[in-house]
Amino acid sequence: MKKIYLLAISIMGFQAINAQITNYAAIPYATGFESGTLDNNWYTTSSSQDGRIQIWNSTSLIWSGDTAKAHTDSLWLGMDNDPGGSYVTNEAWIGLDLLGETQVRFTFWWAEWNDETEPQDGIYISDDGGTSFTKVLDLNGASYTDLQWYYFDLNLDSLNTVHGLNFTATYVIKLQQYDNYYFAGGNDGFLFDDINVESTLVSNISEQDEVKVKVFPNPTADFVNISLSKSNNNYSYQLYSIDGQLIEENNSINENSIKLNLSDYNAGVYFVNLYSNGEMIHSHKLFKQ
Repeated sequence: MKKIYLLAISIMGFQAINAQITNYAAIPYATGFESGTLDNNWYTTSSSQDGRIQIWNSTSLIWSGDTAKAHTDSLWLGMDNDPGGSYVTNEAWIGLDLLGETQVRFTFWWAEWNDETEPQDGIYISDDGGTSFTKVLDLNGASYTDLQWYYFDLNLDSLNTVHGLNFTATYVIKLQQYDNYYFAGGNDGFLFDDINVESTLVSNISEQDEVKVKVFPNPTADFVNISLSKSNNNYSYQLYSIDGQLIEENNSINENSIKLNLSDYNAGVYFVNLYSNGEMIHSHKLFKQ
């Protein structure tokens, strides 16, 4: 007989749908759930009392030789449906005060355990305290390897531009899972860990002013040239898709010119962030024909 070992560290449980976040954290904000409880800028809710959103220990969930482990340290946030049978929507909201912020990045690690792809699964954003949400990222469980951690890096400025959102004092990022079974047996479930929200805005304004950036041609069908007025031995760049996902980067550029090849990418809008000695000096919207 197969044995199931289930031990939850802190169960958030079922909450009324009409509840709201009451605290909004300033950035930088980060959590790896190692305190065993969610911070006070979090709010969780499920569409049914069977929905579970809780913090698990890396040694507490074992099935047929597989163990659900944290990405780092020992604790992680999980979503599933116990005892299962009917579909449940699980939501975990992160309240953030982003009024006046810019160049904000949201990064997190995510894993799934035999979770099917459901259109409701993903990351959502609200700029009005959760009154309305916009989906900005799909989390397609069936497309990933069970219990393998994947890193996501979302450019919130880019996502705001694409979806008509703004940085406000009541900004909410929602993690959502929709399914009809529980972790035991590796049937269904999402795992989250090492969540981080921070601004990469350059603090050294004098350096930013010194570096003049030219980007051409834009729009382009293939190559984009980036010319920097100041020589530097440590330039780098990151290229993001319109949905805020990192698709290309180069962390070691020793010249004051960069040539990006977009020919293999689909037509659309992209964003390139430029860095000097690890500090962002420029962000530019690119149009691929």
